[in-house]
Amino acid sequence: MKPAWRYLAVGAAAYLLILVAGFPAGYVRGTLQEALPGLQLGDVSGTVFSGHSSRAIYQGIDLGRIDWHFRPLALLLLRLEYHLEFSHPDNSGQVNIGIRPGGDVHGHALDMQLVPDRLVNRFSPVSIQSSGSLNLVLDSFEVAGEQLRAVTGTAAWSDAAIDSPVILPLGEIGLTLESRADTLVAAVTRGGELGLSGEILLQPGNRYTVDLLLRPEAGIGSDTRELLAAAMQPHSSGGYQLKTSGRF
Repeated sequence: MKPAWRYLAVGAAAYLLILVAGFPAGYVRGTLQEALPGLQLGDVSGTVFSGHSSRAIYQGIDLGRIDWHFRPLALLLLRLEYHLEFSHPDNSGQVNIGIRPGGDVHGHALDMQLVPDRLVNRFSPVSIQSSGSLNLVLDSFEVAGEQLRAVTGTAAWSDAAIDSPVILPLGEIGLTLESRADTLVAAVTRGGELGLSGEILLQPGNRYTVDLLLRPEAGIGSDTRELLAAAMQPHSSGGYQLKTSGRF
């Protein structure tokens, strides 16, 4: 039997097995929570093929109701895969999550709208209130425990602003996301009103490094420039440098 036909036979057999077994919806909750540490699901209803949980929380982010739909074609890749949809007023979106034999988790086609506060405060030494909308798009990624690996994607913070403890308009911020060995690298591609450039590194052990250069646009007010000069180091280019590291 040729290799391609072996995969087809295995996939078809696995699919028929799931059809016959008729697992209840609770099986999906147990499978997802085991595969994704930090995921908490509320009451579930429906079937293993199509159902929902009343509430989903992932690593402290409330995603509201979660609906799932089984993707049978993924069985041909020896992967149990679901399409998940999240609905919450602040954090919503969708993703495909596949679980391979042995528990390896692969995700793709993630597209989410998030409130930026929680992510911004992960890397700020003081509590910050921010505004705007954060769109996170991951073409593919893997999950190991609570760490992301093999990430490719983008993030876009629209109408970005710091509202407290200072008022600081940021404009449109864009990032590319990729993995370099065990490090997740967010590189600035669109710098907004402050002319941001540089990178943010997320490393194992919840460590981070921020290395950013700010070159404010000519229209930035004197109050903002004074704030930047007081909080950051001057750079030889005439801008301001933000370089820090720590744990989140």
